[in-house]
Amino acid sequence: MVLLSFNPRRGQKARKWNCGEKVTRQGENDMNYTTFCKTLVIASMTAALALAQPPGRGFGPPSGQGSAAAAPTLDNAKQYLGLSDTDVANLESLRKASMEEIQPLAKQLHEQQQALQQAIRNGGATASTIGTATLAIETLKKQIEAKGAAAKAKAVASLTPAQQAKLKTLEAVVALAPTVREANILGLVTPPEGMGRGGDRGPGGRGPGGPGGRGPGF
Repeated sequence: MVLLSFNPRRGQKARKWNCGEKVTRQGENDMNYTTFCKTLVIASMTAALALAQPPGRGFGPPSGQGSAAAAPTLDNAKQYLGLSDTDVANLESLRKASMEEIQPLAKQLHEQQQALQQAIRNGGATASTIGTATLAIETLKKQIEAKGAAAKAKAVASLTPAQQAKLKTLEAVVALAPTVREANILGLVTPPEGMGRGGDRGPGGRGPGGPGGRGPGF
């Protein structure tokens, strides 16, 4: 890790420091400089660990124990949006193609995150390796997000203008989901049938997205 120091004395140029370099110049405090370098490395490791956490799940069918037992009927969405069986089949085909395209990237992302976490925990990570791995993880995340956005745009484009208008209403409702959940906890709104106060649905307190209340995803 390279640092740039500025000397207040006029006429003296800024000097580059490397955190692996031993400071011997008169007037420079070895202990303070070493402590500062260690602080920067620890901060880099903390940020890298946060970035190495698994990403949030995107849109898709619920995952978890209950999803394998019974597939969603999609009747409510079909009725509200006016989707035919052909429309549903087309949307499912687009989603499947998107998943097949994203899965290799998701696998790479998972492997990169695991490797970075392991290196940090084992104490073998340097500022350079953390920076390189963090950049690779961020690049993969952006690629996955871009492909997901492209898949959504393609799915929306397959709808009629009337269906797209109704979809905008659904998107507004999704944005209010956290507010509705909190109002439900306070007893201010009536939860949907089968969902208790606090947003839990089904046995074991599982939310509609699967174990642990996770949202639906690929």
